[in-house]
Amino acid sequence: MKRKLIGMAIAAGAMLSACQTLENPAEFDAPVQDNATIFTADLGPQTKTYLDFDAESGVYKTKWADGDGIIILASQSDGSFKGASGYLVDGIGTTSGKFASNISGEHYLAFYGYRSNASNLANGEILPFFLEEQHSRQSADSTGVMTVEKSFSDYAFPMYAESDSTVFQFKNLGGILKMSLTGTDYISSIYITSNSGVKMSGGSRIIMNDNGGFTTEMVDSLSSDFVRYVLNAKLSETEATDCYIVLPPQTYTGGITIKINSASGQMIKTISSDFTLERSQIRAIPAFEYKNEETYSWAVIGSMSTWSEDIPMEFADDVYKLNDITLTEGDEFKFRANGDWAFNLGGVSMPTPIGTYDILPVIQDGGNFQVTTTGIYDIELDPVNGLASFICKDSYVECEDYDSVASLSDNTKVSVTGVVVATYKRGFILNIGYYWGNTILVYQGTDQSMYQPVIGNQVTVLCEKVTYNNLPELKNISNIRVIDASERNYMYGQYFDLTSSADFDSFYWDRYDYVKFIGTLEYTGTYWNVNVDGATAHVGSIMSPDQDLTAFIGKKVLVGGWFCGFSGSNGKFLNIVLREISEPSTDGSTEDVTPGDDLLPDDSTK
Repeated sequence: MKRKLIGMAIAAGAMLSACQTLENPAEFDAPVQDNATIFTADLGPQTKTYLDFDAESGVYKTKWADGDGIIILASQSDGSFKGASGYLVDGIGTTSGKFASNISGEHYLAFYGYRSNASNLANGEILPFFLEEQHSRQSADSTGVMTVEKSFSDYAFPMYAESDSTVFQFKNLGGILKMSLTGTDYISSIYITSNSGVKMSGGSRIIMNDNGGFTTEMVDSLSSDFVRYVLNAKLSETEATDCYIVLPPQTYTGGITIKINSASGQMIKTISSDFTLERSQIRAIPAFEYKNEETYSWAVIGSMSTWSEDIPMEFADDVYKLNDITLTEGDEFKFRANGDWAFNLGGVSMPTPIGTYDILPVIQDGGNFQVTTTGIYDIELDPVNGLASFICKDSYVECEDYDSVASLSDNTKVSVTGVVVATYKRGFILNIGYYWGNTILVYQGTDQSMYQPVIGNQVTVLCEKVTYNNLPELKNISNIRVIDASERNYMYGQYFDLTSSADFDSFYWDRYDYVKFIGTLEYTGTYWNVNVDGATAHVGSIMSPDQDLTAFIGKKVLVGGWFCGFSGSNGKFLNIVLREISEPSTDGSTEDVTPGDDLLPDDSTK
């Protein structure tokens, strides 16, 4: 059986914010005044801040996004220029946005993009910037799973407009390289390098033509010959993931080299011929399957190794493991592959604290993980699914049977592994280990968002041992980890036959076990009670059943379930977690027997 990490599915990629600070004079960030000038900014037919699929026409339309902003330079009567930001106030999700700005003039220049070098602001020169590092634009579905949109990250695609009025017609400055990937791996980043040193990112200059058109020209002193695209997403075998990468429009002599970095390895594709990318043009590489050509060797590196020495991890069962490492409160560390910081994984915040048991998402170039509790840890990295687990072994007492749990003081932190054998609305019954006589109640409460119990699952529970109804119980859950998601119908090994009123009334037991009895089902308030004919000392009580028992109200029923102690005055109520309910047979037998895939096949009684 391969061991998998199951936890937060969140594999969120780092994204540039639409509200990212523009690198311009401080006056650009002044709040918009009540009497601000309103500029209308239309997107040309090949211009975009993001792509939005239009089902009626079957094409992707380009629209303004929430949080978009523009830079506006206005010429003054003395020939100088003033600059200010324009803030989108209307037109979200359309091709014509309205921007409010504290500026006015006789002639306007406008720019959309990540940043503009405004050092020559006085004469109105704009030096657009093509991003060296770009990111996929992602969104979460209703379940919280991140998916890659068919678009760019905010502000990655620069645009330019010039007008004598407050109406702009924006035009693209860049071109797009589209790359579509299929596969099963988690892709962290993609590096694109020009084979001849042609500049691919950084500062550029707008060159105006005599006919009113323009081109862009890279400025060598402000540019570099590569682009890094951060995807941070898991590929699909059936549906291609599209990566849109913005590049300067020019001829790429000698072609480009593409290095795709997965969480576990690398693949290289080379385009060796010259190709030209024009402004507002998309050049696509045919979809291909990602496969590792080189496999990484992952390690931990951090303050405990003075950030200078990798601590190797071992690869087993599809994950990388580092066991029995001593970590001190305040230690910070990350994962990196092949001793190269180009391939590193961290947390989603800076820093990302880890508890005594955590399963957390990892992302390329994420924040340092920070230890909050000194102890001996087992660490696992699942780079393909973008997850890491951290277990502080000496913070939890590992219990392998019922007696070891029962012997502990209340509120002791424990780690217990077993099989789910019954469920109810507030938790489940866990059979510790793989043999009977070791069942115990795990109380989750009304919130089962951490784990919804399924009979047959093998799980590890990190929790506290408490005493309730004179029996040990597992409560205050810090984490539940699914080791095996099988849904086998486990039942019981042997049981107490309490179908006679005398046996039912005299029953006493100091641990969890399977019981069966017959009585009339009643629903009183929020309680499901079973009144056994002739019994005076006890009443059966079904704890928060999963199923609807309405059809059985007022009827005589045979119930079977896990005894969970006595409650009420003088221990009146005999509590069970229900596993079976039926109307007793009238053919002379005491119960109907339904064969099951039992852990132990014999149905013996005590």
